[in-house]
Amino acid sequence: MKDSQKAKKLLTLTLASLLILTGCQKQHVPNLKTIALTQIIEHKAIDAEREGFIAGLKEAGFEDGKNISIHFENAQGSIATAAQIATKFISLKPAMIVALTTPSAQSVVLAASKTDIPVIFSTVTDPVGAKIVTQNEAPRTDNVTGISDYLSASAQLDCIQKLLPHAKKIGVIYNPGEANSLLIMKDLKAEALKRGLQIVEATASKTSDVVTAAQSLIGKVDAIHIPNDNTAVASIGSIIAVGEKNKIPVFAADTGSFDAGVVAIAGYDRFLLGKRLAEYAIKILKGEKASALPVLRDHPVQFYVNIDAAKKMGMPLDPVLDKKKLQGFVIRSGQHNQS
Repeated sequence: MKDSQKAKKLLTLTLASLLILTGCQKQHVPNLKTIALTQIIEHKAIDAEREGFIAGLKEAGFEDGKNISIHFENAQGSIATAAQIATKFISLKPAMIVALTTPSAQSVVLAASKTDIPVIFSTVTDPVGAKIVTQNEAPRTDNVTGISDYLSASAQLDCIQKLLPHAKKIGVIYNPGEANSLLIMKDLKAEALKRGLQIVEATASKTSDVVTAAQSLIGKVDAIHIPNDNTAVASIGSIIAVGEKNKIPVFAADTGSFDAGVVAIAGYDRFLLGKRLAEYAIKILKGEKASALPVLRDHPVQFYVNIDAAKKMGMPLDPVLDKKKLQGFVIRSGQHNQS
């Protein structure tokens, strides 16, 4: 019994010593610069940019838990939560705040406006129109910079016309309450007018309206196009189902929509955009001012076509017979690259 008590005492002393030692070791760890990172919602394209951002930092020698600390929070689609996260981030006094998406960037910029905390953003279509920056060019008075994912209307319509040269009426589903979507629609209609195309609008103020909007285009259009509109993209599966059932090819400007089953996309490599954003973060960590860095725009556009999806939507394509039509596209069948 005495031996058992002695063993227990020895074990207790050993554990106490380990705890004290661990505590001493933590005290000697130097303070790490914090990068506060937030996004409005989980979304394949946004997640890819976040992953690219973290990978870009790591490749440059900045790794979470080693020489920097990345504090990440997701607003789960709530504007109110995004505002709360922004306020919380300010109290952390981070080296910078990284905001992915327009709503998150707007919340962070507002919260940081009376501080000297740098803010960088991405997945924002119109940063000036959204009042995130005063101008895209540098220098600026605000301590904010980042990446605009604006995709030209010409690239979006090129994607459709290369595969459907005889198409005349293009249905576009979008949320009229999204400022970014209004800008995109304005540019799409202007570019369509130059090309002799007609844009047929179908609006959806919430995701539950998307199916009805898609169905309203049946028999009225040669193709359906989904721009970078959060409401429409969130319900891309429903739109694709309408396209397959009614043999209307569905196109998109969101890379995440490609794997969902659209015929083709013109878009950006979101992972690479994230790595470009990391380059800005590294410059700021090394002492550069966000206000001295111009907003990055005009990224390389990539064109992808899914042979299987095209067939399901009544638009059979053959990589050999349609080689000229498919020139410039990365050709895939299902989820697998075929070229």
